[in-house]
Amino acid sequence: MGGLLAVLLALFAGLFAFLLVVAMPVAVLMACEPLQEFVFSQPFLLEAYLKISFWPYCSVRRRMLRFSKRYWRDSGHDFLYIDGHRAGAHLLSARDLPPASESGLVVRCVVISDTHGLQDDLPSLPSADVLVLCGNLLLHGQGADEQTVAQLAALDRWLASHGSAIPERVVVAGCHDTACEELGAEKVQKLLPSAIYLQDEQRTLQCGLLIFGSPRSIQQSELPLNRAFQSPVTDELPEAVLNTIPDGLDLLVTHGSPLTGTTREYIGSKRLLQKVKALRPTAHVFGHCREGFGAKSLAAGRLASERSVVLCNCTNTDGFFAVVNPPIVLDIPIQSVD
Repeated sequence: MGGLLAVLLALFAGLFAFLLVVAMPVAVLMACEPLQEFVFSQPFLLEAYLKISFWPYCSVRRRMLRFSKRYWRDSGHDFLYIDGHRAGAHLLSARDLPPASESGLVVRCVVISDTHGLQDDLPSLPSADVLVLCGNLLLHGQGADEQTVAQLAALDRWLASHGSAIPERVVVAGCHDTACEELGAEKVQKLLPSAIYLQDEQRTLQCGLLIFGSPRSIQQSELPLNRAFQSPVTDELPEAVLNTIPDGLDLLVTHGSPLTGTTREYIGSKRLLQKVKALRPTAHVFGHCREGFGAKSLAAGRLASERSVVLCNCTNTDGFFAVVNPPIVLDIPIQSVD
């Protein structure tokens, strides 16, 4: 009896310590914006907060979410399905997804973003022509070291595990992927042999899809964190990069989003939106903005060439770095065969 009481007291003490040292600081800083700004402006306080409170909280929360998904997962919400021709988005289970087209005129893409090394927490992906990852492959924005190289190797093994079920895979980096910026495109491609790594370049895939991929996004604050492939704070995306996006594009893949609305934390790129309006790709997929998951349509213009564009924010993780949003299944009619 005494032993059981000691165990219960130890568990209670551990829980109390976790709430006091880890969970409470996170809750207070999320609720009190002035205090958050002060802590984030002090390098020592920020580092202490991240190590002692934020990352332990995220880790425990992820484990709890994994447990709940294992035993209470809603199988009706495995994927967000979007028909690029008819528009409209629907949350569907894997078994309720419409069959993929075999005409060669429509390409099925599974699109994910901001996985932060947590790709194993995603549901099993359905068969498709292409798997697209819109950046933020890594959790921390640290440089190219043994840890980040190992994380990229783990990502490549996960990509390769889809085999012939998803024969082509396209990856761009994001603002957390400092290692990719330091290594350069050629070395990253060698670390991801199971995918096509795009860094401000286009490619015509074997399925016929003309695609352009870029890791660029707009820096949102002065914090010295996660600034890979970004210009100085609030500056727009580089015009030189946007000018390399080709006409007649089927799929535009960027890490950052166009300016399609603002959230408390994120402002998209007006210059990127203008480019999308001018070029009218069939679809534009992106991530980066954790609060904006989902799809909308850029309305067609007055001219016949100004077709509607499907815009998809494919961010899978939330602000506490846990997978909470489903992968997007996107059927894209190829422009070259319209």
